[in-house]
Amino acid sequence: AAGGMSVSDITGATALGAMPAAADELVLSDAGTLKRVDFKYLNATSEYFYARKTNTNDQENITLDTYTKITFNAEDIDSGSNFAAATDDGKYTCPSAGKYFFLFKVKIRSSTVTEVKRTDITLYKNGEMYSRSENHVDGNPSTRVTIPLMCMANCAASDYFEVYVRMSSDGSSTMVCGGALNTRDTVFMGWKMGENL
Repeated sequence: AAGGMSVSDITGATALGAMPAAADELVLSDAGTLKRVDFKYLNATSEYFYARKTNTNDQENITLDTYTKITFNAEDIDSGSNFAAATDDGKYTCPSAGKYFFLFKVKIRSSTVTEVKRTDITLYKNGEMYSRSENHVDGNPSTRVTIPLMCMANCAASDYFEVYVRMSSDGSSTMVCGGALNTRDTVFMGWKMGENL
């Protein structure tokens, strides 16, 4: 049939032997009627990314008590090329509508010992705060802290997400958002879970 296959084409004689492509078709029964469906509609997890900050991408002298965007200069995985790391932008753009899950962690350290007092990490959606995780150590500041955050979001195509951090100091030291060569101290990842209901 034009634009697809007909039922008479089904023989099962040839094994695929690999993950189906997005445009590959499956046949199913919809209330007794055979219909074709593209694999992309059944494989929601085909969209995912994993980005990180390396030891050459430390952000130094971060302004205190101000939300600062975190950049990620390396991508281990980016299935749809929707994460902008090459430009140090650190922005993920959803290619299609659906439910997405995001997870990230940020490592903060001070240039002087025991002066990290308060750290907030936030996920921004379309330029506005969407979710936040806080770490307050008033009265007992530390040298460094790593904070995680995870959340789910209903997204439209072209919605974009970025990671921001806000810090306060117990002294006059400067704050650094650091990366690492192999330990992946500051990372940002996410994947599409399914369609919006």
